[in-house]
Amino acid sequence: EDVIFIQPDVNYVRIVTKTGKVFVQAKTLKSYEQMLKKTSFVRTHKSYLVNFHHFAGYQITEGGTFIQLLDGKKVPVSKRRRQYVQTSVSQKQNGVN
Repeated sequence: EDVIFIQPDVNYVRIVTKTGKVFVQAKTLKSYEQMLKKTSFVRTHKSYLVNFHHFAGYQITEGGTFIQLLDGKKVPVSKRRRQYVQTSVSQKQNGVN
């Protein structure tokens, strides 16, 4: 629950925690997505795997769709993943994996 999101960085990923610490791991975002599939993490964009426990809200604007995080950061939701994110968040909030 300390991890807010995971973001790719060339052949590594950056794991960002709620304390502001950033850990760099030599794995792909896809590998983390597979590992965390049945947890509270949702792939919102090609560049973000987000812990839904840190979601504060969902915004649809002219500039795109975003997840508002508890720390105030906005994370993009791709058009292709919008329905998946909405469904995943709803299921996880209801205890369905």
